[in-house]
Formats: sequence, structure tokens, C-alpha cells
Amino acid sequence: MNLRIIIVVLILVASLSSLVGISFNYSSLKQIAYSVVSLIVIIGISVFYLYKQTRSDTTRRRQLEEKLRTQSFTDELTGILNRRGFFTLMDYQLKIAARQNKEAFMLYTDVDNFKQINDTWGHQEGDRVLTETADILKETFRESDIIARIGGDEFVVFYAGTPYENFETISERLQKALETHNSKHHRGYKPLLSAGIAKYDPEKPVPLDKLLYEAEDLMYAQKKQKKSPK
Repeated sequence: MNLRIIIVVLILVASLSSLVGISFNYSSLKQIAYSVVSLIVIIGISVFYLYKQTRSDTTRRRQLEEKLRTQSFTDELTGILNRRGFFTLMDYQLKIAARQNKEAFMLYTDVDNFKQINDTWGHQEGDRVLTETADILKETFRESDIIARIGGDEFVVFYAGTPYENFETISERLQKALETHNSKHHRGYKPLLSAGIAKYDPEKPVPLDKLLYEAEDLMYAQKKQKKSPK
């Protein structure tokens, strides 16, 4: 129990003992009145401290709950949405896109030869590549776009496009951001990304898992094309 509350309770007990020991006659009315007022003040202070303590505990609990909720939807390494956060938010986002009759794009990307980077340069370097990939995506796309790491070295972006946006411009913008980033860092390797982009048509809506599958399939097609001899 809080020390201040204990002190207040002790004072309250002492005042009660004093009041009980008083004989009720005219000469003791002042003392009775003083004791009653003291009791009211002490009770008021006690209630205040109890309320303050309860409110403080409630606030701390809510802060902890909010922190846990944030952590459950956020990727600890990169700071962007994790798989759970992405699917939770996308359920709402697709409804908005359908209601506003807005075209959008689903980008699915991963790091080329990520396992090789991990095996050769260590997991710490691999983590840095993942963090930097998330940063590149955040720099490339808008704050309103949904960016998430959904597993391993796999990232997705749900991007509400404009009438002038298309697959090529989105892909070019991402590759340019990646090239700019790589030009600033001289290492024994150069992180590269493969990406696939699927279009979301509000007039012909498809489930989220199908949209992801289409984008992922296109990403692997690009990855395969890179490996094919020219």
C-alpha cells in the first residue's frame, strides 16, 4: 500500500479514538466539531489519494496494453507492419478502395540472394539489409501506403495509385531508390530486389490472398528472368 495512504489511515484511527474518548457536554463541543472537521478532511484526502493511485494504475495499464498492441502488429526489426498487422489493416483498406472505386497496386518484393548474404557476411549484416530495405520502401512510397514485412526477406506494399501510375513507373521508382542507396554504401555485395506488381481493380475485386499470390508469382518470374542467360 502507498506510504501516504498508510499515514492518512493512522491519523484517521487516532482521530476516531480521540472522538470516542470525549464526553458529550457543552464544554467539549469545540473539540467535537474540530474532530469532525478533521475526520472529513482526512477522509477527503484518503479518497483523493486512492483515486489518484487508481487512476495512475489504470493509465499505466492502458499504456502497457497499447504498447503490446503496437508490438503485436509491428515488425520488431524494421519497425514497419508485420504479417498480422498487414492482414488486419488490409481488410479495412480493400473495403475503402472498393467503396471509393479506386485502383490500387500490390507490390511483392524480396531480397535477391539473401541466404547467401546471411551465410557469407553473417546474420547481423542480413538484418541490416532487411532494415535498409524497409527504409528504401518507406522513402519510395507515401506515408499513406501500407508497407509490411510479411516474413523472412519478403516485403509488400499496397499502393493506392493515381490515373497516371502504372506498373512500370512504380517499378522504376523502386529500382532508382535502390540504386541511389547502393551508390552510397560500398560493401562486398550489392543488395538487389526482385518485385512483382499486381493491380487491384475495384470493379472486379479479388480476395487479398489471390492478389498477393498474383504479385508473388510475378516477382518469382522476374527473379527467374534475372537468372536466365541472356
